[in-house]
Amino acid sequence: MTSDEIRKHLEISIVTVRKDIHRSQLKDEATFSEDLGFDSMGLVALASEMEKRFGRSLPLAQWLESRRNQALSLGSLIQFLEDALK
Repeated sequence: MTSDEIRKHLEISIVTVRKDIHRSQLKDEATFSEDLGFDSMGLVALASEMEKRFGRSLPLAQWLESRRNQALSLGSLIQFLEDALK
């Protein structure tokens, strides 16, 4: 799956879960909590929506663990999924 395909699926998942977010806000440096307003329950809903959209289970717990002391950005999730979906 290409980076563009991952980004498209992820963007659709985000705006499905958070209808108040516009695609123009979805930049690589946007953080899920501060910039996009996701709390822990929102991230759970996003994970579920992403798994439906991608049609498979995703190792999102690994992404969260790898970013434990860092910002959870859209770009970091795209990069993680690129590596995980090879």
